[in-house]
Amino acid sequence: EGTQVYSEFLPRKLAQHADSKAMEFASFDAAMDEFFSKSEEQRAELQVVAKQKQAMSKLDKIRVDQESRVTQLETASNQMEERAQLIEYNLTQVEQAMGAVNEAL
Repeated sequence: EGTQVYSEFLPRKLAQHADSKAMEFASFDAAMDEFFSKSEEQRAELQVVAKQKQAMSKLDKIRVDQESRVTQLETASNQMEERAQLIEYNLTQVEQAMGAVNEAL
């Protein structure tokens, strides 16, 4: 179903609008009621769409931030794992260094 957009309402069809699509109503009051009720509906729909876009934008920012944090944590984890491996490979020298420091205290 296509959404109709009303641009204006007139009591009579003017010559300048002869080629335009027009709707006719039983009375001018009925035309005004239809025009303003549709205008309100369209404004409400636009507000809903704007809020949805804002929410999606906020979610996208949160997603990007979370992905960045995951990347940082993975990098830190990899660095810690590499340090732990170096300590394990050089365990004898690390223990000797710790012993020397403890004796000096």
